[in-house]
Amino acid sequence: MNLVEFIQDLLQQNVKLSIDGERLCYQGSKDVLTPTLLNQIRQHKTEILQLLRDRFHSSQFYPLSYGQQGLWFLYQLAPQSAA
Repeated sequence: MNLVEFIQDLLQQNVKLSIDGERLCYQGSKDVLTPTLLNQIRQHKTEILQLLRDRFHSSQFYPLSYGQQGLWFLYQLAPQSAA
């Protein structure tokens, strides 16, 4: 399993990863965050931090225009419509 698959597996188990300065933060239920899983996270800490930093810097978020908001709203009401 590569690093991206490992992180995807964590996300599927509702484990949330975030960066706080130089610290890697994680949140999840105690049932999921077993000592074995925590050790795996610690082993790959530097790679996870670098991957999260790269993804954060490469993805910029822009607010939706009013037209885009309207289309999103229409899609939520009727996903099968042509709108």
